[in-house]
Amino acid sequence: MEDWADSILSTLEVNLEKFLTAVKRGRERLHERSQETVVAGVGPATMSTNDDSPFVTTAT
Repeated sequence: MEDWADSILSTLEVNLEKFLTAVKRGRERLHERSQETVVAGVGPATMSTNDDSPFVTTAT
């Protein structure tokens, strides 16, 4: 039973690492797009004033 549980946890760990890599890659792409927008002069990217929000907003 312990071997089965270890196998399941190992598979979960591998999948979580893949998901985390995908999330990091996605965030990097979003950050790059945000920087391109700022360089293009569309508008500066600013952090939300709400400390609970992890989202970046565009100033209007």
